[in-house]
Amino acid sequence: MALSRRFAAAAASLCLVGGVLLATGPAQAEQNTFFETKNGKVSCEMSKGKSVGTEVNCLVMGKKIKSATLKKNGNVKKCKGEKCAANPPEDTGVLRPKEATVTGPFTCRAKSKKAVVCKVTKTGAGFRMNSKPKIKKIGGATP
Repeated sequence: MALSRRFAAAAASLCLVGGVLLATGPAQAEQNTFFETKNGKVSCEMSKGKSVGTEVNCLVMGKKIKSATLKKNGNVKKCKGEKCAANPPEDTGVLRPKEATVTGPFTCRAKSKKAVVCKVTKTGAGFRMNSKPKIKKIGGATP
């Protein structure tokens, strides 16, 4: 599912909790967590559910646009260029350095004010992304 459609569809029911923007559906079956790094250059959406999918999407906007999508099986797909562009919801919360958030099978942690690491919690497979933009697969993540 396109990142921009996902951001737009989920923006309807949002709340700010501890600096991280959360969106949940009926009985918490559907979950979306939105956040950005402290410098505002990396924005992410973590989702779990049938209609929203179960994945993590992180995006760096700037001169170079890059994104990474992490699936629950540990696959990471990188994207670059305009086709990757999306707009996160307004008032997206900040994940401060050393803070972490969990949604479904994923954990994302801000490593600094400009870098984030997102992993499948059980396997450690995932990616590290910074605002340069640079994306590195980690923990046995597969293409």
